[in-house]
Amino acid sequence: MKKDSTARALALLLALIIASCGESPRQEPDVPELQPQAVAYVNGSPITTAELDTARARFNGAGALLDASFEQTLLQSLINSRAMSLLAEGELDEEEAGQLALKVAAYREELLVKAYLERHATPSPVTQEMVESYYRDHLEEFSGGSRKEFEYFSSTKGELDEEERRRILSLLAAAKENADWQGLLAQETGLALAYRKAKARVDVLAEPLETLVAATPPGEVSPVHVGAKVLLVRVISEEQLAARPLSEVAGEIRKRLAPMQLRKAVKALSAQALEQVNVTYPNSEK
Repeated sequence: MKKDSTARALALLLALIIASCGESPRQEPDVPELQPQAVAYVNGSPITTAELDTARARFNGAGALLDASFEQTLLQSLINSRAMSLLAEGELDEEEAGQLALKVAAYREELLVKAYLERHATPSPVTQEMVESYYRDHLEEFSGGSRKEFEYFSSTKGELDEEERRRILSLLAAAKENADWQGLLAQETGLALAYRKAKARVDVLAEPLETLVAATPPGEVSPVHVGAKVLLVRVISEEQLAARPLSEVAGEIRKRLAPMQLRKAVKALSAQALEQVNVTYPNSEK
């Protein structure tokens, strides 16, 4: 009896083994690869959703308003670009292809360096002490300039006929030796010339008056300027204005110092990068 049950158990085990040998092997479920989906092909070259997203991001960054029609326009633009680039690539000879590869490599390196700097270059902040030191060392840059008192003749017509031009130039020639400009002009009638007296900072004057006043020392008369207007200037006096206060120029100084701090950070980062790589010069003499 015991032998019969053992025989039956062995027979059942053998049957299970035989049945399992006839089964097909189990198939693992396919896992789709996470690759950008192609939205168009140009001569077999895919334009992917990732490329479309990148192009869309550029327009979003520029503040452009995107809609469904713009999406189609954007895709068509990528298709057009790909078509021309493929045709252009087919026209390149070996030398041109090599030059293109160099430019692509250089641009790629430029993008990588930019990314590295953005990630690692942290410029030191501009401190108040730095601002004050720059102000003291470059005080001449923040000078208030000068204020001049001056008088001048100015023609009142854009176009002068020959007679008016002759009379004005004659009066201006006489003015160089005459202290009373206003009285001199009063002796003339119907002349298209005005007399004015002013006191102002030189840098706020309009051209060409600014240039004439700036170049003329006190007590001197400028050369006659003949342009859209005829001008003659005599500077009476000049005073130097106090430097602009630190509180007024601190923001300007910080803007000047910030790029300097960034350059220092980049220089330090460059030195650190060189310590982490191996540089060799195969053609250098030992």
